[in-house]
Amino acid sequence: MQAFWEFNSGQEAEMKTNTKSPVILQVDLTQYGWTLKEGDASHGLFISKDKAISRLKERQKALKAGGRASNVVVTSQEDIPRGAKWRARGTA
Repeated sequence: MQAFWEFNSGQEAEMKTNTKSPVILQVDLTQYGWTLKEGDASHGLFISKDKAISRLKERQKALKAGGRASNVVVTSQEDIPRGAKWRARGTA
């Protein structure tokens, strides 16, 4: 919460508070891909978590520029098979 002073018409200072609550940005894994939601509004469906996080960061910058705070909630994670061996592309 931010506090600031405001002067009324009689030039008397009044203490005001900015009570805007932070925006909740939610990243979910669905059967079709990753979604980014802000409240009830959807900001897209993405093939990878990295693409969704990239869009999330863009939205956070826009909110910050507008003077709003944001909280991030990730409700899912990608399943990585146990014992899976990962190799760089193009290697044998």
